[in-house]
Amino acid sequence: MEKKALYISIIFSLIITINAVTFDKKAEGIFNLTAENILIPNDTTKIILSENHITVIPSDFLPFLHYTEEINLDKNDISEIGHQAFINVPNLITLRLKYNNLQELSGGIFAGLYKLELLELGYNAIRSMDYNVFENLTSLLNLNMDHNEISYLDDRLLSPLISIKYLGFSYNKIQNISGKLFHGLFELQNVFFKRNLIEDLEISTFDNLPTLTAISFWANKLKSIPQAITRSTIVTYIHLHSNNFGPLEANTFSNMTQLKGLYLTGCNIQNISESLFNNLVNLHSLQVNNNNIKFLFPRTFSNMISLSSLNLGTNMHEYLPRSLFQGLHNLNTIFLGSNHLQWIEPHTFASLPSLSRLFLKNNELKTLSESVFDPSVHLGELRLYSNPLVCNISLCWLWEAQHTRITLEDVNDMICSGPNPLTGCAWDEINKEDLKCNATNLDDKLRIRWNIVMVNTKVSGNVIKFDNLSYLNCARKCLEHNCHGFAYKKSLGNPECIVQLSKCYPVFATEPGFMYYMQG
Repeated sequence: MEKKALYISIIFSLIITINAVTFDKKAEGIFNLTAENILIPNDTTKIILSENHITVIPSDFLPFLHYTEEINLDKNDISEIGHQAFINVPNLITLRLKYNNLQELSGGIFAGLYKLELLELGYNAIRSMDYNVFENLTSLLNLNMDHNEISYLDDRLLSPLISIKYLGFSYNKIQNISGKLFHGLFELQNVFFKRNLIEDLEISTFDNLPTLTAISFWANKLKSIPQAITRSTIVTYIHLHSNNFGPLEANTFSNMTQLKGLYLTGCNIQNISESLFNNLVNLHSLQVNNNNIKFLFPRTFSNMISLSSLNLGTNMHEYLPRSLFQGLHNLNTIFLGSNHLQWIEPHTFASLPSLSRLFLKNNELKTLSESVFDPSVHLGELRLYSNPLVCNISLCWLWEAQHTRITLEDVNDMICSGPNPLTGCAWDEINKEDLKCNATNLDDKLRIRWNIVMVNTKVSGNVIKFDNLSYLNCARKCLEHNCHGFAYKKSLGNPECIVQLSKCYPVFATEPGFMYYMQG
């Protein structure tokens, strides 16, 4: 028994020794590959010939190499691969040919590579491929063809790749994909066709792919989200950035109950129906930033109970319904930067116990009420810079909170728009006394507490109207009725005061002379 164990130990040590042999001729100015000038030991496990000036891989330059598992030929000038060039390396697992000058791939160049798992052909100038170029690559798991000049894919091209898990054809010039291209690829998990010229997909394109996980067709020419994608019930990640969708139908994602990531950045989306995301109960990340969305229904996200990251940045939002985020207990990151938000309703973020990152930068906020948050939540990151903040008593709570439960980022870029003498001051340059946090006089509080959030704006809906009131008395009436805000029009003959009651959504209309004020 001891002799047997010793024998096994010796064999194991021998295997380790063999696995450690590397033939490294990286960046040594090699131009030609011949059996005479490239003498590779028979026990080599890894061959590195990258960053040379090799132009041709001849058919006969490699001796029989039983142990070689990786060949790296990246960053050469290779424009031609000989027939059966790697036939003498039967156990090759990884072949790297990135950053070369290949334009055509002929059938037979990869003959004999039955154990190959990774083939990298990105960053060449490949325009055409024989339909049988990948014949016998039955063990291939990862094929990278990114950054080439491919415009056409024969529907037989991928059929030998019965073990394939990852396909990368991004940054090419592909215009159409046959509905048969992926048929029989039962192990396929990831399909990446970013930055091509694809306008649509045949409805059967992804049928019968039981392990398909991620699909990426961002920056193509898609006019709508293809049914070939949305009919899937197993896909978990969809990347469709930078297409031109416009309106999305209400039932677009109704089948996609397993979806975890949906990325629709820069797709010219203008409207989102109230039921668009109803069935996405497992979604973790949603990106609809860089669109033209102006309005969201109160229950747009109500069923997305697993959502943890939501990006609504760089849209046209002026107003957020108070109940927009209600029930999203796992939501920890919200991006709302670069919109047109003029005010945020009380309690908007109050039902988010997991919230830790909130981006409100580059909006039109003059103030931010403490009541928009749950007081028990500790924000690890709040970005408010590039807003016209009025630095007065209404922001005293923020000054206090930044030292206890809120981390304000980029405070040197938070510039006060008023009142004088704080106009132009950075937030990190002011203190509690500057904000008049200790004001006691009632009229002083009334003067400071209200901020103009909209100009030339009249409010209607659930309101109470008063005539012949001064601004201060209008503010008092608002406080007496537990109001949300008030619109006031100063007039020599008949000042108008319209108090907007709380717990309802205001209806705004443009009318010169009115100013809409909101509590700090």
